[in-house]
Formats: sequence, structure tokens, C-alpha cells
Amino acid sequence: MITLVKRSISGILIIAIVSGAMIIGQQTALGLMLLIFSISFLEFKRMFKIEDRSLFSLLLFLGLLLLVLFYLLFSQKIESVWIIGYVIVAFSLIILYSLTNSLSSFRDISMMTLAMFWISGSLAFFLASGWKMEVGKYSAVLPIILLSLIWINDAGAYLLGSLFGKHQLFPSISPRKTWEGFISGLILTGIAGWGVSLLIDKYSSLLWITLAVLMSLTSVIGDLFESKLKREAGVKDSGDVIPGHGGILDRFDSLLFSAPIFIGILILAELI
Repeated sequence: MITLVKRSISGILIIAIVSGAMIIGQQTALGLMLLIFSISFLEFKRMFKIEDRSLFSLLLFLGLLLLVLFYLLFSQKIESVWIIGYVIVAFSLIILYSLTNSLSSFRDISMMTLAMFWISGSLAFFLASGWKMEVGKYSAVLPIILLSLIWINDAGAYLLGSLFGKHQLFPSISPRKTWEGFISGLILTGIAGWGVSLLIDKYSSLLWITLAVLMSLTSVIGDLFESKLKREAGVKDSGDVIPGHGGILDRFDSLLFSAPIFIGILILAELI
């Protein structure tokens, strides 16, 4: 009961902070993404006990720079050629580092590089949703919708799974997840998608319901992926920043998988 109260209070605060930052404006949205990336990447480093500080510093800088460049691209302050240049320079620096530094193994460098692009890239996709309603103009509508669908799925799966869950979903990865919780989250998120279609007329009801169902599925996949990472690292949580939830990576693992799919489906829908 105490854990549930902590989790609920922490969850409400996180929702208020993230939603508030997105609503205030694009600069605070960027600032929040930079903060989430920094803490998440630090948690990943600590989970796998990577001791090379210079490697962490290099990749932290490259991850932050990637987010800033994408923000400038979305707000039409730079051209896409800057992103191409970034990719060339970033991989050149990483390869040069791997050839000249003996503090980290190739495995550690590869793992940290993939984690950097995974976390920063996914957050960039989420940030991109702020410019999806109208090109060149920022709006918090789609980011809030995406977050709401993910949180509805997580809350529904957790609460109803705790009450009625009897059949484990993936016991070897996450013993507390159940089929009952998974199905409950899926249904509730689908209903929420239909509700969004009544409020937003930019896309069809079928698309919103499909998006909602996909967000539910990718949320679960993201959560299971991070659970697998924690098992590999031999830790229970990625950190202890958020009472009842663990670390920042624990709280935003679903978003890191859902955001690219969310944007990809919307782009595809406009092309068809």
C-alpha cells in the first residue's frame, strides 16, 4: 500500500512536470529532453558499471548536441545537412576514440554508443511531435497526447494487473507483468485513442485507435526491453530518483520505444 501511494504521488508529479514543460514552450521542452537524456544516460553507465569517464563525457556531449541540432531543425533554424554533418563527425570521433583509448573495451564503447543514440534519438522523435500538427510551428498537443496514451496504458496495466493478474506475461524478464494487466492496458489505451479522435479532427478515428493500440504494444515492449537490460546488469532499478518508480530510465522506457513509432505512423498516414 505504501509503495502504491509513493508510486501514485511520484507519477502525478512527473506528469505535472513533463506536461508543464511541454505546454510552456519549445525551449522548456528542449530543456526537459536534455535533462532526461543526461540522467538516463548516466543511469545506463552506472547500471553496466562503465568506469571510463572520458567515454561517457564524449557520448554525453554528442547526445546533447544531437537533441539541440534536431530542435534547431524542427524549428527551421538550420537545414538537414547539419544532421548529416553531425553523423559523420560523431562516428569519426567515436572511431578515433576507440582506436586511441585503452580504458574501455570495444564492447563497452559499442554498448554506450548504442545507448546514446537510442536514448537521444528517441527523445528527438518525441520532441519532433511538437512540430507535427503544423510544420514550423510548435504545439504541445501531440506530445501531451502521446504521453497520455503511454501513461493510461501503464496505469491501467499496473492497477488492473495488480488486482486481477494471475497469468505472467514474460516471467523470465518481468515476473510482475501479467496477461490480464497487458490486455487491460491495451483496451483502456484503445478507448483513450477513440476519445482523442473526438477532440482532434486532424486524423481519422481509425488512425487514432490504431495509434493508441500501437502505443500500448510499444510501451510494453519498451518496458520489457529495459527489464531485460536490468537483468543483464544485475540491478533492480536503473536508479532511485523517483520514489516508487526507480530511475528516470525506468519511468521513460516506454516513451523511448513509442515516440519513433508514433511519429512514423503519422508521417506514413500523411503520405498515403
